[in-house]
Amino acid sequence: MLGRNYVIDHADDILVLAYLIAAPDDDRNDVELGVVQVNRALASLGTLRPVPTAPAPDGTRGIDISAVGAVCAQILPAVPDLLAVLRSLLTWTRQRPGRTAKVVRADGSSIEVTGLSEQDQHLLVEDWLRQPSA
Repeated sequence: MLGRNYVIDHADDILVLAYLIAAPDDDRNDVELGVVQVNRALASLGTLRPVPTAPAPDGTRGIDISAVGAVCAQILPAVPDLLAVLRSLLTWTRQRPGRTAKVVRADGSSIEVTGLSEQDQHLLVEDWLRQPSA
């Protein structure tokens, strides 16, 4: 994974995986900057600590680090906190066509956003957040 993975500590939290998937013309620095921007948004929600990462197992391929930056965050399940994280991800996607933000909740439900207007992104995210966790 490009950049660092982080966990935000709160009591009684949910795990959320947030992925920044680069556009074809993004370079490593673009993705690293996206990771930094998301980390700043996450830092405002709690205390960050690095999460250890491991190499891909034998016989498998690792993720293309020039194409994907990932942030792992544990945040309060309250909608305002999750919305703050999603806004940061969505802002990054709008900076260049072809970028994607994907968020996966602990229950496995996910949302992936690419190339939508700001208004459509917010409508899609709000609808996803209203859906009950599995």
